[in-house]
Amino acid sequence: MNMNMMKMTKNYRWLAGALLLLLCAILLYSVGSPGAGAQSVAPGPDEPHCFPETGQCLSGAVRTHWEKNGGLSVFGLPISEVRTETLGDWTGPVQWFERNRLEDHGEQGVMSGRLGVYLLQLQGRSWSGFPQVDHAPPGCVYAEITRHSLCDPFLTHWQEQGGIERFGHPVTEPFIETVNGWTGIVQYFERCRMELHAELPDRPVLLGHLGKEVLEVLTAPEEPPAASTDLPACLRQTIRPLRDAYQEVSFRAQLGCPTSVSSQAIRAAVLRMEQGTMLWLSQGDPYEGTSAVGGRVIFAIFHTPGGLTFERYLDDWDPTHDEYELAIGSPSGRYVPRGGFGKVWLNSYLRYDLGWALESEEQEGYATVQGFEGGVMVLFHDTGTVYVFGDPDEPSQVQVIRWEEEGG
Repeated sequence: MNMNMMKMTKNYRWLAGALLLLLCAILLYSVGSPGAGAQSVAPGPDEPHCFPETGQCLSGAVRTHWEKNGGLSVFGLPISEVRTETLGDWTGPVQWFERNRLEDHGEQGVMSGRLGVYLLQLQGRSWSGFPQVDHAPPGCVYAEITRHSLCDPFLTHWQEQGGIERFGHPVTEPFIETVNGWTGIVQYFERCRMELHAELPDRPVLLGHLGKEVLEVLTAPEEPPAASTDLPACLRQTIRPLRDAYQEVSFRAQLGCPTSVSSQAIRAAVLRMEQGTMLWLSQGDPYEGTSAVGGRVIFAIFHTPGGLTFERYLDDWDPTHDEYELAIGSPSGRYVPRGGFGKVWLNSYLRYDLGWALESEEQEGYATVQGFEGGVMVLFHDTGTVYVFGDPDEPSQVQVIRWEEEGG
């Protein structure tokens, strides 16, 4: 009897020890497994999902979109709170992420920002200025609308991760670029930058931190102005109708002093766009001298979250030879630009950056133009608006000033 009791006691001890070991293993797995800890208990659908790495949280429609469309690999961590921003002619809730910007358009849903195009624009590298191609190599696809090809490994990543809806069309060909100390092959798309990280195992394609890069540019402190200019002397050389506006120019030091007498009563036209303005001057390119033969010029002014930017185009529209027609119709209340505006808008793909025209016809009138050391000032008489353009290689050097003309 005593021997049986001893055997039973040993058996119970062995069983208790085994149960204790099993319990410890379960606890260790729960603590050490990937996604454990704070992420192991996901917040409910109506609760914020917060990230200690950045101190920011996701909630509502933005959180749902983030979770259903790639999460960290596509958007990265949130780096801002939800805040109201104005983007073009739309104002609404926006949240920034490491790799993109999400915009809550209400009934239209949550959309990704076109940060690939926007970052290039902020850097003074308009995507329309990159070399284009007229076909794609075998095994690749061709985006006719932007005239760029898309090949592996970027093609496979693009197809598997959401295609046009997620990333947009390619806006450059692949090329070698250095980004924050890393150098490799990249390709820009409307909404992202794809990077081939050949230095990593399996050579993965990763999405660049465009959200972080753009936000850093937009929030960077302003640089101190360049060497001071003799403003009184410059002001005396500025024609009287432009003097008040000249004193309001934020980049006067870069604009410098006048280098030419003014050209007055030049035919001009202005066309308001969804996300900017187009300005046409009939008599020469003011950067080359107003007597330049056939130098009609068009300025495109873009409204961006970081302020205004501009680009300059020569107008070679010939109504006797040039004909164009868009295969797509404009939305209700929006219009296709005509003439020289239309040719530039179509051929340079400005329609993606400026949107549709807000008016069926441009406003025609006359302008006074004066060239400066670092740019040009244009007074459009019909509206009393002064357009100031700086160095074409510095697209942020642009300002629009409204004032009433003085007599004399």
